[in-house]
Amino acid sequence: MASAAAVTAAWEGQVMTVTGLIPADQMGITLPHEHLLIVHHCPEVDLTDESLATSELRWFLLAGGKTLVEMTNQGIGRDPAAMRRIAEKTGVYVVMGCGYYKDVKQSDAVRAKSEETIAEEIVRDVVEGVDGIHAGVIGEIGVSRPITAFEERQLRATAKAQKATGAAVNLHFDIQTTPAEHNHALDILEKAGADLSRVVISHLPPRLEEVDRCVALAERGCYVELDLFGMELFPDVVRQLKGTEDPVATTKALIDRGCIKKLLISQDLCAQVCYKKNGGYGYDNLLKRIVPQFKAAGITDEQIRTIMVENPKRLFPFKNYARPSAAVGAMNMFKGLDHLAIAVTNTEEALKIWRDQFGFPVLFSEKVAGGTTLLTHLDLGNTHLQLVEPLTPDHPLRAWLATHGPGLHHVCLKVDDVGRAFVEFPKAGLPVAPATHQGTQGKRALFVDKAATQGVQVEVTSA
Repeated sequence: MASAAAVTAAWEGQVMTVTGLIPADQMGITLPHEHLLIVHHCPEVDLTDESLATSELRWFLLAGGKTLVEMTNQGIGRDPAAMRRIAEKTGVYVVMGCGYYKDVKQSDAVRAKSEETIAEEIVRDVVEGVDGIHAGVIGEIGVSRPITAFEERQLRATAKAQKATGAAVNLHFDIQTTPAEHNHALDILEKAGADLSRVVISHLPPRLEEVDRCVALAERGCYVELDLFGMELFPDVVRQLKGTEDPVATTKALIDRGCIKKLLISQDLCAQVCYKKNGGYGYDNLLKRIVPQFKAAGITDEQIRTIMVENPKRLFPFKNYARPSAAVGAMNMFKGLDHLAIAVTNTEEALKIWRDQFGFPVLFSEKVAGGTTLLTHLDLGNTHLQLVEPLTPDHPLRAWLATHGPGLHHVCLKVDDVGRAFVEFPKAGLPVAPATHQGTQGKRALFVDKAATQGVQVEVTSA
């Protein structure tokens, strides 16, 4: 597994699709839990028509979607070659899963496999691929009620494979799974060394009464996934939910409870009844039907983007767990670009350029630092443009503007913890300001000494 780590370390920050590596920024709108082809051993349900899957997936692309994470793994009919053909024909990025589904779907020979053998198989699917087609996520790893001996071994193997490859993990749970059962599986993973911050809990019931459970899972570090949007047409799901689901309200409640950066949404399209051809909502259901419902419920465009673009972009790129701890400090904390800041003397005049001429939409404006500074954020698509206007005569930025005039003032990078950055950056040769300051949206921020960055003003803020 040491060699596996060496291979995937070079993939850090990239996402493996069935057609090859892509930068995380290219993922765009992502469905993190779907199926293109899947075998339940029920002909009227099974998805086995590659041509039909291809035509149905095009609806997702036409609606603005870009990436689909295909969770069909071993035991339920995974077909890597077909996945690649569908991806090539549609232009959708497809991420393939690996590992085994639930015990009940496996042969006796599979159930007899050792923890080490399962770990080696998962690593091989990621590093070498299946006939050269690489898995990009470990999952959906099947967990039954109660969990079986084979599934416990697989969870421990999953933890080992995650550390060896740097891949994210998705766990399949039945809808009726209890909080105790969720935590038991997570305890097994954690004890075996898994990084729970890159583990997804699938198939959480979209009920308001389950919000506390989801919050608790997010507090353990996991991603919580509401992935049954559109599945109300599937009789088995209807039977299990018992008609109490309210996925839009549940999504809004989780946002309001501070879980937005640990929240994923998907459709788990896995049955013929879900196809548009058969009267279902199809792969574009979230974008065409649910997003308008989100907006009507008060969920903003920025929040939707966080859930459907930014969260998958953080989760699915490979992570180098073998990086030497000497660099802890700084190098292991960066999470990407937060914004570009332009100092201005008059925000309204600046908006005539950036909003009216360039066409960048305004996301929000706010006053910070005791009302002395006006920050206005515009959406550039993959980051924000921040207009910074000093509002008081003695504001330090006025001296800068007097010297330089309006223009690019600083680059702001996201880190996982500003307080930690304050301590660790100097150890890595990056001196910082004497104290943190208030940044955008109530977040703390910190300036790096320009002497260490060849005169480029760098700010860091919490991701």
